[in-house]
Amino acid sequence: GRAEADDYFNYGKLTWTSGNNDGRSMEVKSSGSGTFILFQPMPSVVQIGDTYSVYKGCDRKKASCKGFGNYDNYQGFPDLPGIDAMMNYPDAKN
Repeated sequence: GRAEADDYFNYGKLTWTSGNNDGRSMEVKSSGSGTFILFQPMPSVVQIGDTYSVYKGCDRKKASCKGFGNYDNYQGFPDLPGIDAMMNYPDAKN
C-alpha cells in the first residue's frame, strides 16, 4: 500500500519495472487509496505482483507549483487579463 494522500500522483508518470508491460509508461489521471487510474489502458493486462515506479506530476497551477517548491521554474500565465481587456486598443475607452 501507498501512504501518500489521495491525488498526490495525479498527472504524474507510472513506469512498469516488471511484468508484461515492463518498460512502458503512462500518465496518471488520478490516484488514491493505493490505486492508480491511468489516462489510457496499458497494452498488456497488469498482473498481481507486477512492479512499477511512479512520480508526482503537476496540474500546472501556480499554487501547486509553489507547493512543489518549483515556483522559480513556473512558466504559466496566471495573471493575464480576460479576452476583452486583451483585445482593446491602448486608447480604447471603457
